[in-house]
Amino acid sequence: MKFKREAWRALQPSPVHEGEYEVKLDTGDVIRAVYQQQQWTQDASRFTRWRGRLLKGLNKPKLRRSALDRYRADASPTYAPAADGAHFLARRAVSLDVPLRAYQYYLVLQTLDPTLLDKVDRQWIERFLAAPSLSKEKLQARHHKVDVFFKKRGGHPARG
Repeated sequence: MKFKREAWRALQPSPVHEGEYEVKLDTGDVIRAVYQQQQWTQDASRFTRWRGRLLKGLNKPKLRRSALDRYRADASPTYAPAADGAHFLARRAVSLDVPLRAYQYYLVLQTLDPTLLDKVDRQWIERFLAAPSLSKEKLQARHHKVDVFFKKRGGHPARG
């Protein structure tokens, strides 16, 4: 996969994915640092900003969105493409720092095929739900949007 650089971010929130990131020091220098097990492997006291890598192609979600929109409860062949689309769109929303939309897509994915949720996806959901600034109204609004999505398409998938 090819990567492109993303914009600089504030130290909080920290990265979701483990790996190597570029960090800006208080002196203005840029170094590489590794983020593992929800912490930086180097002394982070001098870090002012960080940036990682975005997957190229994340700005072209039309095929995935159309696969998700083609989901129908009475047509099981539409489940897998819709689940793949929801997974892609959730991760894209995380990378674009749109957490409510990411949560909405993760809810759809969890209903369609919970086995597609990787460890990093579950960790992101847990971190998102633990956010102190998250209001119950916003969460309920997202759950309502997911319910509307399934209602328009014949309901939740029938698992046999």
